[in-house]
Amino acid sequence: IGTGDGEEGLALAKKEIPMLIILDILLPKINGLRVLELLREDSATSAIPVVILTAFDSDEYRSKAEELDVKWYFVKTDWKLPEIIEKIVNIANTISPKPLA
Repeated sequence: IGTGDGEEGLALAKKEIPMLIILDILLPKINGLRVLELLREDSATSAIPVVILTAFDSDEYRSKAEELDVKWYFVKTDWKLPEIIEKIVNIANTISPKPLA
């Protein structure tokens, strides 16, 4: 399920408690790193695995994401779509009792 901005995404994550979140850094209203911080501060969402998928590459943002226990930080221009899908499926399969593929 996708959302239009960080505020909507955060609200949806708190409501649905998904198995995995794919999060961009550059989002309207609340940027992705702030969303990640807020997810980690809430006991209901703190353990949800998060994958960053963004066009924005920054050592500062990457370090902050790692501090907040992001599972993978993908820069869109560095990866082909099939590679990203494979990595995300592998991550999901490590946390799901029923494999996705």
